[in-house]
Amino acid sequence: MFPWKIVRKGFLLAPLLPCVLLLVEGFAEGQVYGLAGAALHALFLYFYCVLACYVISLVAALPLYCLAWRYFRVSWLSCMVGAGLVGGVPAWFFFALQYFGRWPKWDNDSLGGVPLIVNQQFTAAGLEHYFMTGVYSALFGAAIGFAFWWVAVRKHPPAQSKVIALLTA
Repeated sequence: MFPWKIVRKGFLLAPLLPCVLLLVEGFAEGQVYGLAGAALHALFLYFYCVLACYVISLVAALPLYCLAWRYFRVSWLSCMVGAGLVGGVPAWFFFALQYFGRWPKWDNDSLGGVPLIVNQQFTAAGLEHYFMTGVYSALFGAAIGFAFWWVAVRKHPPAQSKVIALLTA
């Protein structure tokens, strides 16, 4: 029987810890706008990321967990790798579409005065920036996967997997 209760708890709590870290980072980044601006910036970032995490969890992570639970043994490594892929693959996918000309690029895009795209071509800084966006998303996803494993899977054998009949026969 699928452990809905503990899995629901894990999916509800897992995004909160990494998003709290983003709250601190968003507060530090928003210091330019003064204390009130920093607090509003951090809260916006926090709620935006938590909402995005729940949507992504329902669309991609929960079905992936259900498949893993049915056919494999769910471990901390599988949770981190799966959640890292859920976090990083979309960013890398759209970067690849842009790189191969299948998705529009903003002409003369720059970040902090450093050009990222010039004449519809990525610069070296642009390639690094867009690739590293996927890396950061993958690390964020892996952190959520580890938090999910810690809350829902670590001490709950039914949440790890069913006994696979082929292995016990």
